[in-house]
Amino acid sequence: MPKYFVDPEILTGERVLIAGGLARRLITVARVEPNDKLTLCDGAGSDYLCEVLKTDRRGLEVLVGIIKTSRSGTEPDTKVTLYQAIPKLNKMEFIIQKCVELGVCRVVPVVTERTVVRVGERGGEKLKRWRAVAESAAGQSMRGIVPEVSEARSFADAISIDSAGNRIRIAAYERESALTVRDALIKNGYESGATVGLWVGPEGGFADHEIGLLKEAGVDAVTLGPRVLRTETAAIAMAVQIIYMN
Repeated sequence: MPKYFVDPEILTGERVLIAGGLARRLITVARVEPNDKLTLCDGAGSDYLCEVLKTDRRGLEVLVGIIKTSRSGTEPDTKVTLYQAIPKLNKMEFIIQKCVELGVCRVVPVVTERTVVRVGERGGEKLKRWRAVAESAAGQSMRGIVPEVSEARSFADAISIDSAGNRIRIAAYERESALTVRDALIKNGYESGATVGLWVGPEGGFADHEIGLLKEAGVDAVTLGPRVLRTETAAIAMAVQIIYMN
């Protein structure tokens, strides 16, 4: 059953009038009809099972009735933030999509020394697109929240954010051969409900001095195995291992 995120302010009473872009999607893409069921979510962990009562194709409005309300059971206890160096082309969209599906709760795009793409004047457009990808992936995977995608941050700013917000912090590093993700979690006293920061470099990896700065800030460099993974693969591999231990 499809899930759609809406402004919690409209989720009052027994009926909800959906308008705007979501109504357009429901009518023209999902092609909902009266008696169809769908789930609305307030983005804060509450789901609303609804039945379509009426569709207005000209006015682009959909009226639904709330059948029942429940807490979403799809959110992992462990809160994972991905600090992802911005890769080339549309790889960032792919990374956001898959990591949101896996359970990451926040994505922080990071500009590193070897980051080729410069956000520049189009930063607002990219951010809007990245957030749309996160919302779509959250709905498709039945998440209870829409994970935050923050504005692109400098490497130094990202370290500061990570230091203040996460108890366990690990970075994928191709020259590390001993410490695994699991070992790093255990070393840092991992338990369900922990806050974890994951760092993934761009094509070419982190520069040596960047790894040094991460280690100075208390981030553990970890290996993802004997093979060198692409940046988009590394992000997914790390997220899977964390969520698996949840």
